[in-house]
Amino acid sequence: MNERVLEDLNPRTVLFYARDLGTLGEQLDRAWQVATELFPVQLVDGLTYEYWIGEQKRTIMATLSAYDTEASIASRQAPGPRYTGDMPKISRKIRLGEKERILQERIRANAALPTEVREFVDRQYDDITLMRNAVLARIVKFIMDAVTTMGSISISENGVILTVNFNIPAANRETLATPWSDNTANPYDDEKRWIETMEDTYGFTPTRALTSSKVVRNMLKNDKVRELVLGRNFSGQQQRQPTLEEFNQWRQAVGLPRIATLDSRVESEGNDGTLTTTRLFPEDKYVLLPPEPLGNLLMGPTVEALDQVANGTINFSEARGIWAGQYKEIDPPTTWTKAAAIAFPTFPGADRIFLADVL
Repeated sequence: MNERVLEDLNPRTVLFYARDLGTLGEQLDRAWQVATELFPVQLVDGLTYEYWIGEQKRTIMATLSAYDTEASIASRQAPGPRYTGDMPKISRKIRLGEKERILQERIRANAALPTEVREFVDRQYDDITLMRNAVLARIVKFIMDAVTTMGSISISENGVILTVNFNIPAANRETLATPWSDNTANPYDDEKRWIETMEDTYGFTPTRALTSSKVVRNMLKNDKVRELVLGRNFSGQQQRQPTLEEFNQWRQAVGLPRIATLDSRVESEGNDGTLTTTRLFPEDKYVLLPPEPLGNLLMGPTVEALDQVANGTINFSEARGIWAGQYKEIDPPTTWTKAAAIAFPTFPGADRIFLADVL
């Protein structure tokens, strides 16, 4: 009987449990949803990425042709800058100690209490969830850094030193001289100027905006914004501020993008075990977005998944994407619960956003 309970922890069951994203939790669920709307997941067989900035081109109109004449010939447009490289590996593991291993063997020998059996299995799935969420959180952070970093992203983690520049054009970036926390600022004029830049340069109007709740609070208490949304008599209602929903309704009426906020936080662990709260989206940025995705989140097969292909646990088509599982070491006797992914966000739409530092 207990052997059948432990069968709940077989490698295939664990892997597909980890890929069921219904257990992300409130903070990560919202962040993952936003991240994969901007960069939908694309499962790939390889470990490299390649893309060109500006692949999402403007339409070039055809010309009229007389009957019985050759069609006009389209020139092959030179793509923008090309980016290629190896996708990084992201992984995390947690140790199952000797006491838990002994309990595991007691369970196999039918020498454990039913409550011990259930608690043991539940703890294993809790660890699988934690490790899976840790990997997904790092992927989300990578994506949010891509769309909110003015220059290069420098990474130094666990022996990996990496510099990535997603090359948002300089004309698509601005650090405000008068931040929106200053009541003399004019967020409406700033945003209209950015939208006109996108319309004049790229021929489209941004339809979405992503920012933090702190930025929104500063917008909503700004006198110029209050006057636009509430009317000129707002000064008689000094405590009255529009809600975000009211603000978005007004924005829709005047043709401005709808604002969404992202304030998800996770913990980062230092080499000494110190935990630091980390925002996945910075609180001082404001990003104007096009209606379409900006690129794709590429996810390839991990070595751990390919090992499971080799031993027949899964087939090759199931190797791509996040991986989770358990493995043993002999000295000292240890079982590790681990999650891993090979992932990278390609960003051909880097010229389709406007990024502003507004606080």
